[in-house]
Amino acid sequence: MAFKDELNKLHRLALQAIRNGVIIADNQGKIIWVNRAVNQITGYTASELVGSSIEVLEPEDLNLQFEDIWRKARRGASWSGEFPIQRKTGESYFEEMTINPINE
Repeated sequence: MAFKDELNKLHRLALQAIRNGVIIADNQGKIIWVNRAVNQITGYTASELVGSSIEVLEPEDLNLQFEDIWRKARRGASWSGEFPIQRKTGESYFEEMTINPINE
């Protein structure tokens, strides 16, 4: 196995092992990858989240939007703070989040 392939494998394994939820989304807010902790925290499986909008985790009753946060991320700015998240059961809770844009 080439070094780059081995390094990519180690990165994936490390991200899966983290106990904090890790969600990777594109610049439009479409979820492209989640680690196992996201399932334990939210109740959603990876297959339920991948391909959907990050807004699926936004509580409906709070009428909040991720749009301002995504606008900052698209400009290359990071964001940290508490944000309401909705579990699959419908229960809402506040999650400490950090959103970092990744530029190749």
